[in-house]
Amino acid sequence: MAIAIREHTAQFPPAADGTIFTTRFAGPYRHDYYGSLIFSAAVERAGLPKGTTSHYLRHHYASVLLMQGVSVIVVAERLGQRERDPGPVDVRPPDAGLGRTHPPRGR
Repeated sequence: MAIAIREHTAQFPPAADGTIFTTRFAGPYRHDYYGSLIFSAAVERAGLPKGTTSHYLRHHYASVLLMQGVSVIVVAERLGQRERDPGPVDVRPPDAGLGRTHPPRGR
């Protein structure tokens, strides 16, 4: 991943605010455009379940790290949490279908 990002930023320098993936006008992608077109196409190409979102993948990544014994503080830092009190943690271990993403409870 690091190599891919390095190659991307060499060809397409980050925007002034540090945004790495930008539109052809050097602005950030709108959330609805990114989610409905860009990310959903990547989900399909990767063979992930339809409806998988970056938010679901974030939760799965946190769950995997915690199951491997990584501390909650380190997981919070890896997910970009800057404060010492990460607030409520919404991480559930996967069921027997290890590797699948799970929608938030109540959905």
